[in-house]
Amino acid sequence: MPHRRHQPGRVGLTTSESQPAPIAVVGGSLAGYHACVRLRQLGYDGQVVVFDADPNPAYQRPPLSKQYLTGRFGRSDVRLPQWPSGIQVHTGCEVLAADLEAACLRLANGDSARFSGLVVATGLSPILPTALRLGPGEETAPVGVL
Repeated sequence: MPHRRHQPGRVGLTTSESQPAPIAVVGGSLAGYHACVRLRQLGYDGQVVVFDADPNPAYQRPPLSKQYLTGRFGRSDVRLPQWPSGIQVHTGCEVLAADLEAACLRLANGDSARFSGLVVATGLSPILPTALRLGPGEETAPVGVL
C-alpha cells in the first residue's frame, strides 16, 4: 500500500467491538518497516498503522552517508521496499505522546489515535559533545550530522 501524506482528522482508526484497534507503529524508517514485515511473517493479519513525522516516503538512512552522498546510489536505491500488504503509512504525522493506560496516541495536529499494540521505532538523534557545538558568534559547526 503506498504511503499517504497525513491529513488532519483522517487517521482512519475507528474501532468497534467487532474490529479491534490497530497496532500502531511510531516511526516509518527501517526499524518501523521491519517491525511491520515481522508482524506479517508471524501471521498477524489485523490492521497496522504507521505514523512517520518525516513528510517523505520512507528511506534507508544508513546508505545516505555511505553510498548516496558519494554518488554510488540514487534516490530509488535508498527507498524502502514495498510495505507489507494492508499497512497504512501516514507520513508527515508526528506523534507527541502515547497514553499507555488509555491506549491512545496524541498527534501533533491535535488528532488522537487508539491502538491495541504499540511499536516505538523512532530511531535516535545524535547528541554532539559540547566542544563540537556552535559557540557564540559562530555560524557553522566544525562537524556535520546526518
